[in-house]
Parts: sequence; C-alpha cells; structure tokens
Amino acid sequence: MDNKTIQTLIPDMYKALEEGKVKIDSDRLARMITARLDYNKTGPALRMSTLGEKCERKLWYKHNTPEKAEALSGKTLLNFLKGDLWEEIILSIAEATPGHKVEHRQKEVELEGVTGHIDGVIDGCLTDIKSASERGMEKFKKHNLEQDDPFGYVNQLQGYLEASQDIVEVKKEAAFLAVDKSNSALVLDKYKKKTIDWKALISRLRAIIAEPNPPPRHYQDVPEGKSGNRKLCMECSYCVYK
Repeated sequence: MDNKTIQTLIPDMYKALEEGKVKIDSDRLARMITARLDYNKTGPALRMSTLGEKCERKLWYKHNTPEKAEALSGKTLLNFLKGDLWEEIILSIAEATPGHKVEHRQKEVELEGVTGHIDGVIDGCLTDIKSASERGMEKFKKHNLEQDDPFGYVNQLQGYLEASQDIVEVKKEAAFLAVDKSNSALVLDKYKKKTIDWKALISRLRAIIAEPNPPPRHYQDVPEGKSGNRKLCMECSYCVYK
C-alpha cells in the first residue's frame, strides 16, 4: 500500500468512489443520526468549540441566561443534521480510501479544563470537517479565514490542535476538509499552529462569564440599504440571544 499523505486525500477519495471501494457503516450512521437529533441538551458554556467565539457577550448569555436563547426552528435543526451527515459521510469515505488513515473520530480532548470533541485525525493531521455554501467555500479555496472568519473557525481549530498534541503526528498545522453543499466539491485548507497563551485566554473567559453583568456588544448594527434604517449584522442575525 502506498504511503499516502493528507495532500493527496481528495483525489484519492474521488478515485475510491469511482472504483466502488467505499463502504459506509450504516449502523454507525444510524447511531449518529439518533444522537444528533437531540439538540436540546444543555452543557457548559465554555467548551472547545466556543474558544473561537468572538462575541464574549454571547458566551456570558450562554452561561448565565441560557433560558433566554431562542428556540431553534425545525429548519435550523435540519441544517445542523445535514452538516452532521456531511461530516460522517466525508470521514467514512476518507476512512475507506486506500492508503489513508482516519483515527480518533469524535475523541474528547481537554485544554486547561475545557473539553470538546475533535472530528478526527487524518494521516496524522488534525482535521475539522466543514460543509459550506458555494459562497462560503470561497474562504476555504482562497485560504481566507485568517482575514474573514466571523464564526471563529480558525481559533477553534487552534484550540483543538493544542489539545491534541499527544495524538497527532503533524504537530505544527491542522486542516479544514470542506465540502460544498451544492455540488459536493472538496477543498483542503491547512493552517499553521499559532503561539497562544491558552491558560491566560481561558482564565479571562472564565472571569468574564463570572461577572454579574454582560460585557459590551462585540458587533454593531449595519445600514439597511439607503433608507436610513438599521439592521443586525450577519453575525448577530445568527445569534440565538439577539
């Protein structure tokens, strides 16, 4: 078997599909769907997935007033499920692709007492699966998340990489494996490991959520056309505490 790397993963996945070599564990898929349909679980506000959150006010709300969050609509829940299905499908195809290795799927990791679950490690490289619209895919294609990352994906990835140092072979970078929801095209987007004082960052976030009042808004409203009216910015429009 050839010694493959993650750099050849996408063309190798396409080839495996074309040659009919991909088998997906239907029982695992069914278990994932059953588990993911329960989106009403509550948990700690500070998790690995929130370390990239740019709006500290949102984090404060999640910790102190979770009951004020908007109920998720059926449409939103369906979108979440579709994203989870893409993750399961992409990782299963990668796992079945000859010469490549997928490990530690949904493994719990910990950083300064904050826990979370990674998507997986592919060919020794921490890999986060993302599904995006055609427009959203441009950020992965152009390696543009460093400049335009409204949902904090890069810092999330950095936190997962720091917490996974003992299980990855590739220790100085991690990757997004993104799939276009409209045409199923795949993109690999890699980011170098940053030097971040995680202990100080997490201590600061813990102090913020322990305050009696929420911190200032991170985002501002934006013009709605030329009428003089204002509207929520894109980031706030997606927030359940808006």
